[in-house]
Amino acid sequence: MVAFLLDRDLVTAGSYARCVEASACTTVPPGEGCNGADPARTLHPANCVTMQQAATYCAWLGRRLPTEIEYEWAAAGKESRLYPWGFTPVDDTRACFGHCKDGRRTCEVGKLPAGATPEGVLDLAGNVWEWTSSPACPYGSPECGSAQRITRGGGYCGADPKLLRTHTREPRDPSDGTSTVGFRCARTM
Repeated sequence: MVAFLLDRDLVTAGSYARCVEASACTTVPPGEGCNGADPARTLHPANCVTMQQAATYCAWLGRRLPTEIEYEWAAAGKESRLYPWGFTPVDDTRACFGHCKDGRRTCEVGKLPAGATPEGVLDLAGNVWEWTSSPACPYGSPECGSAQRITRGGGYCGADPKLLRTHTREPRDPSDGTSTVGFRCARTM
């Protein structure tokens, strides 16, 4: 694997709005649960973005979307952690999840330090599923030709803690800009 750095935090709705203001990114259409249209949610994840919108934002910063393998490495570490923070079961001090059952949405980015990896990366489990640049192929077959892309990390809506495990992957259509999907950027060293 090539050496890389994964951003510590998810991209916030406020940061994405600055890219739109600079005419480098396209506006995220308003929709149910989309943070970009709500001025009170600028510190929440930029969600409702397509994979291309996420990739454009990262390129604007001179970065890129992480690959699925990079994301999993950052979340699981060399210890093959079950969750980004280790092996302790999921609770609401570690991950923003299970919110749809009671009408809640995303959490502010970086507000759950107990869920950080030992390296200090935040929100790798819960809050929003995160785009990767990797096609939805079986492990070991990265060139399967799938148009879908892998998202990782689980989201605020899911109630099953298994969705937050470091190896869980979710294929999505790259044009799927829903409230449960956001992103962070990476760069090659």
